[in-house]
Amino acid sequence: MIKIKQIILVVVFLQMSIAVYCQFYQDSVYYSRIETKRNILKTNPFVMPVGSIPLTSEFRLAYETVLSTRSSVQISGSYLGKGLITTLIESAAVPPIVLKVRGFRFQAEYKYYLLNNKEQTKAPKGLYVALQYSYSRAKITDKKNVLQDEYILITYTNYCFKVGFQIINKNLAFDPYIGIGYRDNIWLEHFNNVSTYASKEDYELFPYSPLKILLGFNAGWAF
Repeated sequence: MIKIKQIILVVVFLQMSIAVYCQFYQDSVYYSRIETKRNILKTNPFVMPVGSIPLTSEFRLAYETVLSTRSSVQISGSYLGKGLITTLIESAAVPPIVLKVRGFRFQAEYKYYLLNNKEQTKAPKGLYVALQYSYSRAKITDKKNVLQDEYILITYTNYCFKVGFQIINKNLAFDPYIGIGYRDNIWLEHFNNVSTYASKEDYELFPYSPLKILLGFNAGWAF
């Protein structure tokens, strides 16, 4: 009879231990998940004077959201306006000119975070690799000749592979990265209802190279 009671007590104790452990494990996982920042709003103030297209300024807003413990997707949109180089061209021109610059940029990328075994959830923190697509378009016109339908149209299309390291300290996020890829840059001049390819030598350091080099960062707020 005593042995039966002891066995019953052992079984009850084991059941209680398992229940407590499972609850602790679930609470731990849940706590880890709610503590992890799953969304980030970002920007890069250093592209405001000179954007991805040299004659423009870029005002960027990016949004990253976590898909799984290892992956996330990031989408960004930018408004392209008159840049620092364009302003210098205006001030040096004789007779003086006033240029109008309008455009946009769209970027999309898939990020894969390299997991640390000590953490159950990695994304969106730490070392990652990413595939990025970027499309930019800007139109430059002389305000005095805007009714004559004369303009320069610039389009940049990039396909890149990135490596970065995202740091999140409380709610502050810092995302430096480097990358390499393929670029397709087109400059068109439209005058007298005729569009022709413009020379890129006056605007780009390596005008005929398809190689795209990335070096930059985004910073923002994680939540």
